[in-house]
Amino acid sequence: GTLVNGPTWKTSGAHAGPRMALDFDGTDDYVFVGMPLAAGSDYTIEAWVYATTSTGAQNIFTSYSTPFWLNGGTLSAGVAGTYTEVSRPNFPLNEWVHVAVTFDDAANTMRLYENGSLVSSDTNVTGSVTLEDWRIGAHTTAATGGTAVSFFDGQMDEIRLWSTARTEAEIRANMYRSLDGDETGLAAYYRFDQQAATGNTTLYDQTANGNDGTLTNMDATTDWVAATPFNTWIGSEDADWSNAHNWSLEAVPTTEDVGVFGWVGSNAPASANIAGRNFYLDAGVTLSHSGNLTLSGDFYNAGTFSTSGTVTFSGSGAQGVRGTGTTTFGDFVVNNASGVTLYQDVTTTDLTLTAGALALDDQTLGINGAIAKSAGTLSGGSSSGIAIGGGAAALTGLPAVTLGTLSINRSAGLRIDGAVTVNGTLTLTDGVLDLNNYTLTLGSSASVAGSPGASSHIKATTGTLRKSYSGTGSFTFPVGDGTSYTPMALNFTSGTFASAYADVSLTASKHGSNTSTTNYINRYWTVSSSGISGFSCNVSATYADGDIAGTESELHGGKWNGSSWTNLGPVNTGSNLISGTVSSFSDFTAGEAATFPVEWLSFEATPHGAQVDLSWATAREENSAYFAIERSSDETSWTEIGQETAAGYAEGETRYGWTDHSPLRGLGYYRLRQVDMDGSFAYSPSVMVSL
Repeated sequence: GTLVNGPTWKTSGAHAGPRMALDFDGTDDYVFVGMPLAAGSDYTIEAWVYATTSTGAQNIFTSYSTPFWLNGGTLSAGVAGTYTEVSRPNFPLNEWVHVAVTFDDAANTMRLYENGSLVSSDTNVTGSVTLEDWRIGAHTTAATGGTAVSFFDGQMDEIRLWSTARTEAEIRANMYRSLDGDETGLAAYYRFDQQAATGNTTLYDQTANGNDGTLTNMDATTDWVAATPFNTWIGSEDADWSNAHNWSLEAVPTTEDVGVFGWVGSNAPASANIAGRNFYLDAGVTLSHSGNLTLSGDFYNAGTFSTSGTVTFSGSGAQGVRGTGTTTFGDFVVNNASGVTLYQDVTTTDLTLTAGALALDDQTLGINGAIAKSAGTLSGGSSSGIAIGGGAAALTGLPAVTLGTLSINRSAGLRIDGAVTVNGTLTLTDGVLDLNNYTLTLGSSASVAGSPGASSHIKATTGTLRKSYSGTGSFTFPVGDGTSYTPMALNFTSGTFASAYADVSLTASKHGSNTSTTNYINRYWTVSSSGISGFSCNVSATYADGDIAGTESELHGGKWNGSSWTNLGPVNTGSNLISGTVSSFSDFTAGEAATFPVEWLSFEATPHGAQVDLSWATAREENSAYFAIERSSDETSWTEIGQETAAGYAEGETRYGWTDHSPLRGLGYYRLRQVDMDGSFAYSPSVMVSL
């Protein structure tokens, strides 16, 4: 024919979505199909079903030995006479649900899907498909012929039988659209789109295979009903989401499932607010949107989706963000007590946790704006990630969560508003991470990447940075005060580790017990540990130039044990470094040598037959009176067992020795209590020996 007077081509919704469905009475209604599937075949069964009761056995699309059915409200499927190889309880009632089952004969594998998501699987299925009659809405008492039983109560639409085991992605890609009928592997396809008419008792197979079905015990004038399982975007008139003519159902979606596909000649919806249950964006489709999206079901994106608006998950059951596409939200709102799970990476400007948990699963959530939390929570694991970006965006708070990775690239930084654990990589690119009176735990395998420095470190003046240890090794705690970067490094060279960790915090002021009057630093680090015993650790702390009061070359490192100081030796003025070897932790700072009277060089305990020889050396002494030798069996309760007179005043190395003639059997610990002439004292590191 010839187009006359300027008619134009537009995308049609005639084959895009559902029009009619069949209503089964649960008493004797069914459709007889015949034998559409060859013996030994793989298969996939798909259907949209609207169940109205969970009572009894109700069959969806079934042969005698290959049932796909509801068993007392449990979605079930089997093969070769085993009726339940896979199952899913608590099937939803009074709403449209897409169901599918796949069987791979060679792999002995059956998988069950609900709304496009895998819900059950069995990899040890025995038996194969046999050549049998199939029925929609009923089971039968024999492989051929037989009496129909176990009738479905509710509506069904869009039933597909494939001679292949479809993948989850393939099921998802077509569940929100009608098929052409010539797809590879499609054995039978029932669109249910006949209009009600007297005597219209044939359910047509849209493939060329001729597997038409016959309505049995059904009233063709009343059992054909309007179908609304999903609504497909056609865009035949314009890009207006609220224009009913742009939709396959000739109605704007409100509660049904929504599918958006790249139809030739269609317009992409650009604005307006979107509401529905499940949302699907097809592969190859780019949807840039500025309105809001409110869902009670899943979001599935196989293309590219971005919106500057709010995406709200507010269903009553668990929801998910799924797919393989690129997803960007304006404000990601979780308002579902049953929770929302990420199954694909998502980037959002803002995150709003109103109710329920946002489970990150194995995905990464990028946040470029603010995090707002009321009753909602975050949950993650060893493979979860959060990437804080946004350039010049304002400081925001991160709720308690366990992560595999955390990266910060925002000049205003990040504040934690709960206990956070990172078991993989913490990347500090730009911005300060404020501990905010909470504990940030880095797992035993965790590492720090990026470029820690003055503009990218962990602010530990309030809160604690914790590092877990499984054995010896070195780790640098990238701490500072929000302005200056002053890291603390711990290198364990020996020790016993059991559920072990070390904590570091710092104070950007002079230590309260540092009596140095002229030369000192306005900073100290507090280090503690748990689950680490009998250790030797090389510590090094870096101070900032602005911390120095007086003359830097006069500074000595000092370790405070709560009652006295241990001199760690002169600081390294070239690298602003305090360093020393310790066997216990406390506070570390720098001050005048006179404040830290004894500078330890070494302390050793050596078994010698039935006795233990102790030897130690100091680099300098000032006002020292004597050394009290103390012994312990548990490094907790100590007993003085002898004394050795000190040098008093010494600028060079001084060596000492003492022998324990009656040592403890097994493990024993020794330490020195260095006592000054004025009665003040300080302890040496402890050493361990075994007899």
